[in-house]
Amino acid sequence: MNDKNNAVDLLEKAKAILHLRSQKPKKPGDDFNIFAVLQLNEVDHCRMLFELLDPKGSHGMGDCFLRSFFDMVLKKPYSSGISVYREKSTEYGRIDLLIEGIDFCYPIEVKVHACDQQTQLARYDKFAAKRAKEHKVYYLTLDSHDPSEQSRGNANVDCLSFAGKIREWLLRCGEIAWRQPAIAEIIRQYIKLLDELTGNVQEDIYMQQIRNEIKKSQINFESAVAIANSLPIIKTEMMKRVFAEIEKHMEGRLIKFNSDYQDRAIQYCQSKIDKRKFPGVAYCLTESDGKIAALRFEVDWDSLYMGVTFYAEEKHLECSEDKMLEMLAAMFPAANCQNIKPGSKHWLWWKYLPAEDMLLNFNACNGIYPQLYDENEFNNIMKLIFEQIDGHLDHIIETGLYEESL
Repeated sequence: MNDKNNAVDLLEKAKAILHLRSQKPKKPGDDFNIFAVLQLNEVDHCRMLFELLDPKGSHGMGDCFLRSFFDMVLKKPYSSGISVYREKSTEYGRIDLLIEGIDFCYPIEVKVHACDQQTQLARYDKFAAKRAKEHKVYYLTLDSHDPSEQSRGNANVDCLSFAGKIREWLLRCGEIAWRQPAIAEIIRQYIKLLDELTGNVQEDIYMQQIRNEIKKSQINFESAVAIANSLPIIKTEMMKRVFAEIEKHMEGRLIKFNSDYQDRAIQYCQSKIDKRKFPGVAYCLTESDGKIAALRFEVDWDSLYMGVTFYAEEKHLECSEDKMLEMLAAMFPAANCQNIKPGSKHWLWWKYLPAEDMLLNFNACNGIYPQLYDENEFNNIMKLIFEQIDGHLDHIIETGLYEESL
């Protein structure tokens, strides 16, 4: 049997095993997850972590979770008199989580969906250095990727991941709380949500069968390696295809002025470091005083989305909330700017495509992403994306806003 046939045979065996896995009967309630229902955003993740870390938290477990966090995540000695803060306002910015003691200061920046802010980690490092001799900034993401150089600067930063150390710590928290079933169940559901966000396939009998097939022979292992090495290229090609379909759909509707997905798709799918270079394509809505308001389609750490952002000389602008609303009012006279809160310093707003409960996750490759490889499902998904675009495009062109944001 040649290498090609063996790889095909291995895929067929894996397919058969996964089919059996999909047919496994589920118990009532197996799919229920309160965190999935609530669709946590960045702030909500911080709240969850803070509640566990806070010795005065409603869990009633005292500082046992915090002690474990020092041991397993920070790798630092624990001492009494530790304070934990959430959304700590400082002159250097608002810090997601802050752990501080008599002689140490540890800011933690949590990034799940949002982009890095200019000099953000460098500013937090300056804050921590002023507070204590022992200091370090922690950068917590889904996959432990590096922060951008613009954010890090010369800061002393350690990267953490929800898929790695945080998951291990949460498992330990669940063990600690075994006498408190309500708390243990909440922790279990949160871990399950993180596994879905990070594409972490946990141990089960079916995945073990696949591993056993791979371990049966050298040729099986070599075939598995060849398959694994092909995945980044396949994912790159699919991302390019999705963006190409969007470009084709937008042709003649708006003027395209920025398209970087051809190169960045390769970096995103094949390089962990360069995942911060988000692939996308942008269309000019209007321009004024050298600045452009653009409708951009983009993939970030999480999924495909569209939104309105601002450029100057093709450079993505980072703006304060007031400045962004000022540009909105100047460029879109029809916009009602009251009660509008920008999505971030880079985005006026964004919406997931095709929808928040139908994510195209090009990183973890979960959600509805695998359906892209069925031609009929690909066409159906693109149809849903186009319906989302077409249903709001006239309003976006007129006001710069997505209708639901009014």
